[in-house]
Amino acid sequence: SACNTMAAAPMESAEATSKIQFAVSLLTHGMNQILKTALGLNTTLDFNNSLKMIVDELQKLFPDPAVQRQLRGSLERARAVRNQYSHHDFDANRFEHDIECFLKLAELMGLSDCRREILKFAGVSGEDWEKLKVEGNKHYGNKRWADAMDCYTKAIRINANLAILYSNRALCELRLSKFNLAREDAEDAIQLDPKPVKFYRILSEALAKLRLFKEALAICNGGLVRDPRDDILLLRKRDCQAYLIDERVKKQPVCGGLGELNDPEVARHSQMNIIQQSSNVSPSDVSPMNDYQSESYTEIVEAHQILQSGRGNVAEEQRALRIFQSIATRGCANGLYNLAVMYKDGRAGLARDSKKYINLCDQAAGQKPYLDDGSAIFRNVGVAEAENSIGMAYRDGLTVDQDNKLAFEWFVKSAQHGCPSGMNNLGVALENGTGCKQNLASARWWYQESANLGQAEARYNLALMLAEGRGGPVDTVKATELLQAAADQGLPGSLRALQKLSQSGALGARINESKKVIMQRVEKNDKEALLLLGENYMRGKGGFRTNLKQSEEYFKKASDMGHEKATVALGSLLLQQNRSEEAVFFLSKAAEWENADAQWILGRLLSLGQGCKRDLDQARRWMIRSKRETPDVISDVIEFFNEIIKFEGINGLSQEGLSCDERCERYCDSSVPDPSLRDAIKKLRKYFTPRQASPAPGLCFHDLNHEINVMAERVITGSETAKKYFVGLGLLADSYTALQGGEHSEAFHLFRKAGSTWQPLDIDALTWESFYSAATKAFRNDERDAAALFVIMRYHQTRQLSSNAELLEMTKTCTELDPAVADYHTFLIQMYCTIGDFDSCLRAIDQARELESEPAWLYERATCLRMQGRNNPKAVIEAYQKFISSNEPDNRKVPEALYCISREYIQLMDERKAREYFEKALRAESAEVRLPCFPPIKDFPPKNQVKSMLEAMHLAADLERLLKTQLLLG
Repeated sequence: SACNTMAAAPMESAEATSKIQFAVSLLTHGMNQILKTALGLNTTLDFNNSLKMIVDELQKLFPDPAVQRQLRGSLERARAVRNQYSHHDFDANRFEHDIECFLKLAELMGLSDCRREILKFAGVSGEDWEKLKVEGNKHYGNKRWADAMDCYTKAIRINANLAILYSNRALCELRLSKFNLAREDAEDAIQLDPKPVKFYRILSEALAKLRLFKEALAICNGGLVRDPRDDILLLRKRDCQAYLIDERVKKQPVCGGLGELNDPEVARHSQMNIIQQSSNVSPSDVSPMNDYQSESYTEIVEAHQILQSGRGNVAEEQRALRIFQSIATRGCANGLYNLAVMYKDGRAGLARDSKKYINLCDQAAGQKPYLDDGSAIFRNVGVAEAENSIGMAYRDGLTVDQDNKLAFEWFVKSAQHGCPSGMNNLGVALENGTGCKQNLASARWWYQESANLGQAEARYNLALMLAEGRGGPVDTVKATELLQAAADQGLPGSLRALQKLSQSGALGARINESKKVIMQRVEKNDKEALLLLGENYMRGKGGFRTNLKQSEEYFKKASDMGHEKATVALGSLLLQQNRSEEAVFFLSKAAEWENADAQWILGRLLSLGQGCKRDLDQARRWMIRSKRETPDVISDVIEFFNEIIKFEGINGLSQEGLSCDERCERYCDSSVPDPSLRDAIKKLRKYFTPRQASPAPGLCFHDLNHEINVMAERVITGSETAKKYFVGLGLLADSYTALQGGEHSEAFHLFRKAGSTWQPLDIDALTWESFYSAATKAFRNDERDAAALFVIMRYHQTRQLSSNAELLEMTKTCTELDPAVADYHTFLIQMYCTIGDFDSCLRAIDQARELESEPAWLYERATCLRMQGRNNPKAVIEAYQKFISSNEPDNRKVPEALYCISREYIQLMDERKAREYFEKALRAESAEVRLPCFPPIKDFPPKNQVKSMLEAMHLAADLERLLKTQLLLG
């Protein structure tokens, strides 16, 4: 029997392969006939080349846009199937889908004879698909999923255009845990008929089972457009959102929650559960400790030791699971809570079950938080942790409706009952005013309590408050210690924050102190330190000179240790060096790890066929999965790359040796009709190459070219701001020319004027090094050369080679050496703002304005008035309005000024004016007004504050109306 089974597998594979090969040969012949008839093709092409030519000539061969859309997907899928079988990669589960792919392709191309022959060879005859559907429904009703699936498969071969057949088969595949197949069928059902909400339910379930929560969320949203009240989609949307939040917290748990069980400090605290001052415990919160509860502590420790030593090993995880189940069965809170976590994370082979997770947490939280063994009071381990978990569920909307007020109440319970993570989450709520009134001093106190118990997230959060002086006095020394401790615990972002803190001068006179800390951790192969060091070498920051070879080395080390962000950074760096195939390898890894930047970049590479085979179907999937843009925008991006491919084909242009940037540049240059403008753009591009200095994940390859072209169009339509953009770039180009010609004084003068004309000016690493070297030499020869010192100062600022205190002293020296230069005073304004000395900043602004009338400085003046905190909203509003009236509508700072005015009107309790200026700010921020070279306004506090306040006012008004209505009704 065993021999027969073993023999059956290769026979099945051989039979399936022969059927696929037969279908391929028929389709190849049919496609060649189409190409011969329509295009006069004289030669015979193989299958892949026939597909490629049909893709290239799709619009000409099949003018119907609906057919084109379906054909693109079918052609790509057919190519993948052909390649799969040519590599002897047979999958019995996929065979029926693969045959259907060829049948559909034949039908779409009008090859009816070809389709009939494939059907006949595949062993399906007859026309009664309806009978097969009814039979399949009966099998499904009797839970015979495989039989039902077989019936639907036969029906699809007869009638491939009925969406319900695909959706029914997808349901069977879900029951049989064939989630990838269910996904394909549900996608086909939606493509055939996008109206039924049922299809979106099926597809979202398949995606959720595949743990593709971003894509599942997008499908839920698509279904809810058709029926906003669909209960299943609403619940699944909420769960997907919560899972995404959960995944983000696990990767970078700065806002608290899930690192507790793996933190040795916290684990030690959890074992020391004796309450020293039992008088602080209410008798109503205490229950007698029984033998089961006493024994459970040792068992819990044993289970966690098993989990730690057998991480990723399902058999070992199941051993720990059995211990948790045993303890939970006895009703112990610590067993219930730990079992809940296993269900939440889907460990030990369990399916992720958020409802069971919350139910078990509820059972644990329902117990008394303290136990009395007759001699001492102990924490009932599991109660406070469960309370914290319920709080996070309400905060994130995990299987319950999101409710920040309820979340806050649960965090209070958890914190008071001694859970370090609950204390941290309570601190976060108090700091942000989420579900409660903002109280920075209280937030700081709870962070301290949690930090004392070893919570890394609390140490990080407290350090930021101490460094910024929020909720109490500034204490950079303690902040530094906390960040070092959090970094020792491996908390992402801690080292970066430490480096930033040292930049402000907190670690001594220079930034070298933070360099030592980073290098010490690099020697221990700390992957966060390796990532940061790689970034420093890539961008020439943190006291390090630019060295791309070193940057690549450190990114590679961190990537080998499984660091997601380092893997993306490495892929991006390789792309900039035109090593596309290597880049694709690393970006693919990061994309599989659900990194949105990698998914977006990989989608673009696949669209353009850069470093990989061109695959539009996969490109679209990765870009959708990244959730960076809407499907319409993604279609536009793919079409842009299609235009590049078409342009290269028509003009017979080679792609060899060209990077994505260079291919995009070549195409964009061809789209600028004015030869003089095209030459100017080419000249400017040589000096405006930020991606060479600091490749950034997620950037579009054609952004630079597109940006320059759009800015040129804005100049034509009369934008004075856009004109300054080109003037600034031109001055930068001229300054570099002067530098190369040995005219250093003129080069420094032009460099300064370029910066004052346009900010920010991104300069590539080699140009920066040239300027810095020349300025250093000039300043050594003449220590009164303010222009050279200014270049040195800007270089130190950009490369983070000096603290803010040092930069301030250098700037003061510049103004003393040449007090008649307004630009030096301008930089002094910036430095005073950075250190929070707003009185000195105002004096510097007035001095600068005496030398030169620059309307842009009015923004800094208004901001200083606002930040002084003298509670004079009318004066602040007047100052911002003066800035707005003196500058162009597309000035970079206009939206910020409008948001600030809106905030001041909130202070004056004038809701109407606040809303008016908030809407003006949104319009000023829109793509129709704002120039494409300016980054989006994301983390601007006045904007966020006004938005929250306006929402609160709106809710209050609704509540007031409701109360009045109730009073009128009696």
